[in-house]
Amino acid sequence: MNGLVDKLFEASTAGGNSSLTWDEFVALHALVERVREAQAGKSIHAQVAGHNNPAALLAWFREHGGTLNEKLSVEEIPGFGKGIKTSQHLAEDEGLVEVPEKLMMTQITAAKSALAPLIDKDDLLQRMPSVLLSMHLLFEAHNKSSFWGPYISELPATHSTPAYWQPADIALLRGTTILNETLASFKVLCRQYAYLHRRLRAVPKLLSADKFTFDDFRWAVATVMSRQNQIPVGGTDEAPVFSLALIPVWDLFNHRPGKMTTFHDCAVRRTRCTAMAPFRAGEQVFSHYGQRSMGDMLLYMGCLTPAHVLINIGLARADRLFEFKAKTLARLQMRHNDDFEVGNGSVEPALFVFARVATATNEELEAFAALDDAALRAEFSKVPSASADPPAPGALVTLDARAYQFLFMRFRLLTTQPPPALETATNAFQRLALGYRHAEHSALLSCLATPHVQVGKS
Repeated sequence: MNGLVDKLFEASTAGGNSSLTWDEFVALHALVERVREAQAGKSIHAQVAGHNNPAALLAWFREHGGTLNEKLSVEEIPGFGKGIKTSQHLAEDEGLVEVPEKLMMTQITAAKSALAPLIDKDDLLQRMPSVLLSMHLLFEAHNKSSFWGPYISELPATHSTPAYWQPADIALLRGTTILNETLASFKVLCRQYAYLHRRLRAVPKLLSADKFTFDDFRWAVATVMSRQNQIPVGGTDEAPVFSLALIPVWDLFNHRPGKMTTFHDCAVRRTRCTAMAPFRAGEQVFSHYGQRSMGDMLLYMGCLTPAHVLINIGLARADRLFEFKAKTLARLQMRHNDDFEVGNGSVEPALFVFARVATATNEELEAFAALDDAALRAEFSKVPSASADPPAPGALVTLDARAYQFLFMRFRLLTTQPPPALETATNAFQRLALGYRHAEHSALLSCLATPHVQVGKS
């Protein structure tokens, strides 16, 4: 087993970064399957999680100071897994749940747990709070007398994030803007697992490496990534100290876009959540997790909800003016390879700024370089408004004409290949993949159709 994991470490660290070609991903996935096969029967997450005893969870929750509105109940909801429903009308801003910090799993509780000796000596756990919280959860899952046992038992035993998909499922994301991130996140997962497996071999009294399986680690990471929240745990109002946290019962509210109604009260060290909108009797009660793209929802939560789409656009490295353009973008606090929000028939103003820099000539770049930072920002603040009439093609100055043409060509390229029909999906993962492709394609088409982008057609 150690030899297989060492091969996984070598394969997932090759190249010195997180990028993967498709063939490299397929080979890495095959190696992971060999590891999983060798570890068959040793994973514990399916035994300790996925129970259906919300009464025990709520009894533990209330015993230790948590409060849940008496109108609310934990139920299995088709298409969502566990969720919260209300038996009576809920008014907007009505209190839903309060969770004291002592019920939460945080970086602080991790530092006081059996994991502490490893944290003290490991740079990865110190630098990456999400990995630390994942290992904390996994250690507690192995602890039969864990304080968080009632909470862990009600966590899902599996997830629908792309980390669980087969290559045939992920292949359906080819042509989307999130494929590269999906492959990179899988490589990172493999690298972290193999690294931590090697570390545990040196300290077997903490957790035997033989008991540290890929499936258990994947489950813990997916659980944390889909449920983690950030809470202030110290510092000052001007410089607060934050910790990632798993917040029992609060994390049973499923996400829907709306207003943010979850806040942490540092004075009493409790997280409070109120209703973001009125809910009728019998309805599922949702909470707003924050602004997240549809790609993030799929990659880290394994679900699709109405949200904006992010596309990644970068400067061509073969461009002889690459460095000059990258420096100009940096002065505008933008990266040479950046994400931009699209959808609802609108184009993010920052994308037009990027397009102007990307299509600038050497003379134009030199003129920008001669400006101080304030003047440069003022020059690039002149971006088209979605509500304003687009200029006539003949009225465009040369740089703006090239920027419009850049946007038109980029959106046309991204929409050239229509996605397969949803009916061609053969499993739930493929339905998610194709659902995302259709949503992204629709968002890009809506941008291509906007009058401002259509100007670049001529």
